[in-house]
Amino acid sequence: MSNLYEKMKFEMELRGYSQNTKKHYLNHVRLLERFCNKPLEQILSDEIKQYLHHRIKKGVSYSNIDISCNAFKVMFNSVLKRNWSDDIIIRPKY
Repeated sequence: MSNLYEKMKFEMELRGYSQNTKKHYLNHVRLLERFCNKPLEQILSDEIKQYLHHRIKKGVSYSNIDISCNAFKVMFNSVLKRNWSDDIIIRPKY
């Protein structure tokens, strides 16, 4: 597990996230990294939007997309210190 994933895990432990939540969040971040085919530090906000759009077009449920958004906020805001708002990591409506 990379140092960023360890930092993310640490941030989630500080917040008291369940083991299941930590596992899911780390998986969602890995899927984004795989989709973009580059390290997390190099992923731009537009690429996150493209990934979320791709997932919506595939018919992924709202709740699954919401989990992705929550995971990305922990990684990009708390670990990478990007301070992205809901304008960057957009949640689709139900």
